[in-house]
Amino acid sequence: MDQRHHHSGGRRRSGLGAVPMSMYLHALGHFHPENEITNDFLTELDIGTDAQWIEERVGILSRRTVMSLDYIKETLNRDFTQAAEASLYTHADTGRLASEMALKRAGLEPSDIGMVIAGGCNPEFMSPADACTIAAQLGIEAAAFDLNSACTSFHVALYMLSMMKPEAVPEFVLVVTPETVTCSVDYSDRAGAVLWGDGTTAAIVSTKVRSPIEILGNTMHSSPAGWDKVTIHSNKHFRQDGRTVQMFAIKKTVRVLKGLQQEFADPERRLHFV
Repeated sequence: MDQRHHHSGGRRRSGLGAVPMSMYLHALGHFHPENEITNDFLTELDIGTDAQWIEERVGILSRRTVMSLDYIKETLNRDFTQAAEASLYTHADTGRLASEMALKRAGLEPSDIGMVIAGGCNPEFMSPADACTIAAQLGIEAAAFDLNSACTSFHVALYMLSMMKPEAVPEFVLVVTPETVTCSVDYSDRAGAVLWGDGTTAAIVSTKVRSPIEILGNTMHSSPAGWDKVTIHSNKHFRQDGRTVQMFAIKKTVRVLKGLQQEFADPERRLHFV
């Protein structure tokens, strides 16, 4: 991303097998449910872990959930088909709240949005799309569809937009990523219980209307052969081969970061990696 207010004609774009693009980020929004799963809470579940073990191994102090804490404590979410009833928010709710923040920050109205794209690890319905339920809550009547690609869903939406003809894209696109993965977690299994939290992000982007933040390029990596290393099945709890997933993520991230450092080396500017 380039956050300069004045762009030089010779700005570089990412060459990491990336799609050249001119896309502008106008605002971000977020929503985190109020129920907090602390490490002390997980310790009280008596699942073979404690706060010190969790912090030393995964570095997480707390995470949020849409579910009732009493429900988790009493049932450990063993029958995850009951998780929806124990949830305080739907994807439509969290998507609306995150999107309202983004709209306010961008100084836009719902009627300004010409397309809504949603996606995440566990869509609320097989049909309709989360994008439709979120758009309906916002009063948006526009093209709305889902692009579900697990943890990379937000990025995949940007990747797809980057490959479209700019003139074919509406002025403003709302990209929403509602995540309620805790609903698929077996809280008797410490391997998954210590990792996941819920939250929703929303972004308003445009290929036509400029803003101070420009996305200069877009690239994507995956390994379809490893599809079974992390799964959220329709009728099973979350499962993953933690070590394999971790090593894949580290190797790919390091490769992309090194490429960015080479591509955008500039002694007068600092590269911030998030």
